[in-house]
Amino acid sequence: MHLKDFLQNFNASNFFVYICLLIFALLLSLRLDDIIKWNYGAVFFPIWLWNAMWMAALTVGVIVFIRKRELREDEEQRINFKAMILSAVLQSVVFLQEILIVVNIESGKHKWSAIFTPGYLLCLLCMFACIWSCWRHRGIEVSIASLFLYGRNKLPNMYSLCLFNWKRHIFITV
Repeated sequence: MHLKDFLQNFNASNFFVYICLLIFALLLSLRLDDIIKWNYGAVFFPIWLWNAMWMAALTVGVIVFIRKRELREDEEQRINFKAMILSAVLQSVVFLQEILIVVNIESGKHKWSAIFTPGYLLCLLCMFACIWSCWRHRGIEVSIASLFLYGRNKLPNMYSLCLFNWKRHIFITV
């Protein structure tokens, strides 16, 4: 692949998300190995940065939709706006889940089953999102909602992972 082709197909938003996830994975592994002693709020900073980016994009999208009359009058644009709002609702629940996880890791005062409650709410919201997406013939929202439903099935695994002392059971050979 030539550099010119690569730059023409470059998606900056996906690149930003992947960089945030990479930095988060590195910071989390360093924190779990006690190499760094930062609190988990700082470790989750790349995730917070990612969430701030989608909140800014949502704000710009809402402002543009409200200010441009031709967007509000076009049926396809109204459906796109509703899809954006639906995605924002789903992402907000994920953001709430992340905040609760960090708070509980730092304090340890709550049961993990209560911390993962937004994930169960997310399951119900994703069922609605799947039905709406199929009704409106929106393929991307169906795949996103399906991923959230898949993640809902992984909640019990995440719950057991939080109780699992991984340092005693996992050895990485170099």
